[in-house]
Amino acid sequence: MIEGISKQTIENFNRMSENRKIVLVGLVNENVKKALSLFDNIECIIDGDTERCGLRYEGLPIYSYEHLYALSPDTHIILVTAHIGGVYSVTNAVKEVDTFNIFYLNVIADKFFGFFSNELYNNYDKIRKMEAALYDDRSKKIYREVVRRRIIGATGEYNKLKTRIDPQYLYQDMYKNVTGNEIIVDCGGYIGDSVEKFVLAFGNKVKKIYSFECFEDNILKIKEMGQTLKKEGWSGELVVAPYAVSDKTDKIIFNDIGNPDSGYLPDSRLTVQYNEKLAPIKTIEVETRTIDGFIPEDEKVTLIKMDIEGAEYDALKGAEKTIKKDKPRLAISIYHNPSDYWRIYELIHEFSSEYKFAVRHHQNNHLDTVLYAWVED
Repeated sequence: MIEGISKQTIENFNRMSENRKIVLVGLVNENVKKALSLFDNIECIIDGDTERCGLRYEGLPIYSYEHLYALSPDTHIILVTAHIGGVYSVTNAVKEVDTFNIFYLNVIADKFFGFFSNELYNNYDKIRKMEAALYDDRSKKIYREVVRRRIIGATGEYNKLKTRIDPQYLYQDMYKNVTGNEIIVDCGGYIGDSVEKFVLAFGNKVKKIYSFECFEDNILKIKEMGQTLKKEGWSGELVVAPYAVSDKTDKIIFNDIGNPDSGYLPDSRLTVQYNEKLAPIKTIEVETRTIDGFIPEDEKVTLIKMDIEGAEYDALKGAEKTIKKDKPRLAISIYHNPSDYWRIYELIHEFSSEYKFAVRHHQNNHLDTVLYAWVED
């Protein structure tokens, strides 16, 4: 076993790499030798030392970095190195390769493999199924790379994935037929920034916005935003709902992490990170409502946006009737919990098989991966 790499990590990786070719990249040494005994389907070794190119090691051919360009896109590339400098040097050598299947396995690998790892690995079949269902190749690449980075715990280079054409929640292909009667449900109203975004994008075609926000300071800012938009000529109606959104009317506990802008559900995986760094964490009790119960049945909802700190799945369950009846566009954050990377897609598809799906990423870090879903007219 290579120092720092757990048995579970190896088992998970081999499961995910089943029926795929694997290439080891790194200097031929004891780490590479040990790696050869751990992984299945290894095709060759790629070594930065040109003097070894053309030779064989443990029966496998050794190639130069140029061979990377001849690999099929679904090949898994494993960077095997004993120190962080080796990761950087090899990454620089392969950064131009058009692949989204590069993994880092070395003595610091356990630091890369975070708490998302096992759950994502163990449900990789579901992840691949969702990937296959995505609308466009760009979505598939973004989704695959985001999942890979969450598996290895990587925090950098998300800027390569960040969408520069489609503003957050405004994926262009989803808005081909915007009517003059748009009714938007904004779950996670924050300070009114998404309210502003929708009105600036669609103007008076936006008839009404329901903005769900449970923090008092933010509610005041949303109302101020509504007043500002009214002064600037928006004729629509803003309804501020001072509740969290869920699958039932109830009360829940939020963690207050000392940031007046946001909070986290106690069971959100994001909270785990904050718990390790910030203590103590205060909690507040808030009331919940369902979209099905709050929105009048005679209104046709045209868009539901959600960024609610890990509560998206339950909130969607509480919107089942609305989604089945109105087929609204959906812009749903999927980055808070590991299972959200596939189960939110599954739930929406269960509600209606007519939906098309796309994924876009909107930050330079792991935050703000959004699943877009819409039904074409």
